[in-house]
Amino acid sequence: WETGRGRERSNSLVPILAHFDLELEYGQHFLWVFSLLQWNCVARSINIGVLSLHCFRTGEDSLICKFDKVKMDQSGERMYDKNMYSNPRDPLVSINLALGIWFCLKQGQFENCGNLFQAKNSKDGTASTRYCGQLAELFCTYKDLLTNYIRSDHCNGHGIRKGAGTFAMCGTTCPASISAVAKRGDWSLGKILDIYWHFAEAGDAFLGRSLAGMDPNSE
Repeated sequence: WETGRGRERSNSLVPILAHFDLELEYGQHFLWVFSLLQWNCVARSINIGVLSLHCFRTGEDSLICKFDKVKMDQSGERMYDKNMYSNPRDPLVSINLALGIWFCLKQGQFENCGNLFQAKNSKDGTASTRYCGQLAELFCTYKDLLTNYIRSDHCNGHGIRKGAGTFAMCGTTCPASISAVAKRGDWSLGKILDIYWHFAEAGDAFLGRSLAGMDPNSE
């Protein structure tokens, strides 16, 4: 597919697609939904584990996620919207479909608790620990297959965050701006650039469509 004036490499999503495909084959809907959110948000697993329904709202043509806080901003004063997009051409990487299935499977738990993954009154990090443990088990089970796509020392939850950032910048010859990727991943560009390069919705929307495996300029 094309991205602006550049063209995506047709095999650039192969590793992450293989990852998601194995999760569903393994019957791990939890891993699939968690991984897709981590990929689209370019986030640490601990930040996905504590997500709640109040962190989401609908945009004009996107699903918007906004964290309460992250490692570098415990007050939550500098949290930015993360525009996520459904991919109707590939259900395997469609965040809307994944969340819809998750809500159907876990609808009972939302009657008294708005947390997506973490049990009510449990400590922060429990869902992330569960995710990393199940992911390690999945990688161990399918090690021979996954080594065709992923280096063994990169088979961990943090690798998805790094992979999403790399894909956003190098998966096309016309990527989103580095400031948009940095804001999405909650990375600092340094004191000067953090002051002068502010969040802008257009750049984040372009990035969100790229992460969804879509042409950012398509309707």
